[in-house]
Amino acid sequence: MKSTANVLAIDVGTTSTRAALVDGRGRVLGRAAARSTLTCPGPGRVEQDAEVLWRAVLGTLHGAFADAGVAATDVAAVGITGQRASTIVWDRSTGTPLAPLMSWQDLSCVDRATELTHAGYVVFPQTSAAKLEALLDRIPQGRQRAHAGEIVWGNVDAYVAFRLSGGTVFATDTSQASATGYYDPFADTWNAALLALQGLPAAMFPRLCGTEEVVGYTASSLLGERIPIAAIVADQQSALIARDSPVVGTTKITFGTSATCDVDTGPEIRLAAGTYPMVLNGRGEGRRFCLEGMVITAGATLDWLVTLGLAPSVQALDREAAQVPDSGGVSMLPALQGLGTPHMSPERRGVFAGLTRSSTRGHLARAALESVAFRCREILGAMRTATGVAPDAVHVDGGGAVSDLWMQIHADVLGVPVVRPVEREATLLGAALCAGRAAGLRWPSGDAAFCATERVFEPRGSDAGRESRFDAWRTACALTEAG
Repeated sequence: MKSTANVLAIDVGTTSTRAALVDGRGRVLGRAAARSTLTCPGPGRVEQDAEVLWRAVLGTLHGAFADAGVAATDVAAVGITGQRASTIVWDRSTGTPLAPLMSWQDLSCVDRATELTHAGYVVFPQTSAAKLEALLDRIPQGRQRAHAGEIVWGNVDAYVAFRLSGGTVFATDTSQASATGYYDPFADTWNAALLALQGLPAAMFPRLCGTEEVVGYTASSLLGERIPIAAIVADQQSALIARDSPVVGTTKITFGTSATCDVDTGPEIRLAAGTYPMVLNGRGEGRRFCLEGMVITAGATLDWLVTLGLAPSVQALDREAAQVPDSGGVSMLPALQGLGTPHMSPERRGVFAGLTRSSTRGHLARAALESVAFRCREILGAMRTATGVAPDAVHVDGGGAVSDLWMQIHADVLGVPVVRPVEREATLLGAALCAGRAAGLRWPSGDAAFCATERVFEPRGSDAGRESRFDAWRTACALTEAG
């Protein structure tokens, strides 16, 4: 196969669906995107319409082809990535979703997660293992139909692969599976004991596949060509893979709805407070693992401030923050949907502290930006303790990485260089990279667009000053004892 062959990548994210055509050097030839809508029908509930998501996938695929001027016959493989633990239940024969998608942000099943944890399973409220039972119970005779083989489930990756293939592919890779709460990383299988406890048939679970594996083909009726579906990979792992450097300690933060920190731990399973083992990619003895921690509401915090009217847009909020040299003594805890790693306290709520009559919009905006950086420092500190490896630099990607101010704040708080790539759609590039490898493409290393650096933000200030500001923030947010 020619090294210049193109790869089609799809990323079904929380707030947008994106598609891109990538050439053999990792350069994006064409792309398209569609915004996604979330609904919150009750306390803790966050949902999406899976059928609308599927239509967005089709629209962005055709849009990317049109933007690139590339025909389906010129595509060597398809790679699929997307949000994890966003749970969909659908009819096996038609592909029709039978209930709204339960977003990974949904916290309506916190009590069930607690019960399962007490029973000896590592199940966080965001994971599918906390939610699948509730979804089935919302469908008339849902459990009976599941046992009859009529109903299946998966994250968005499995659903998209199923629909793209015309129902012939029902699979998910280990990186996606490891975020569901159902995956046993030690046995490299679905956790049979947990399935038995919940009374769920194994047949409704997708087949576990490798991250880089041809699992089937797209239906010719959709794109006019049968294209190998050659990669399924979780979005955050995909962004780390896009660094194209399988080195233990490689660290990245993706800035989207959340801020997700991932550290490559190689072939070893490592544990840290508030995390569980995540597969980076692969199956069996070839697996690589990573540690992951999440600021649950990062970009979502900025969106919330815009909704409140603090600024007309996130970009305007960024400009407000740039007007002041510091937060003026204002601190924020970005726990609008609970407090993630390393605390894992879903009951915690957001806090603004240190407000005075002299506090301005700029101070509040800067406190919000700083709060995410402080939370990332907490997460990376827990991971450093677990791995014994301190990163030389932190790679960033995602929509939030466009902000020079926010990235400089992170460098100042973390005390290491923050490296921003030319192409910030890292999740798409990682999916393309994996699919190309599975299809036999020989991707270049080092100078490929996957790795090209646009800017490095060097940390400013002293280590002592960094520690002082971090300690003051923890005290203001009442995290000194909680942490």
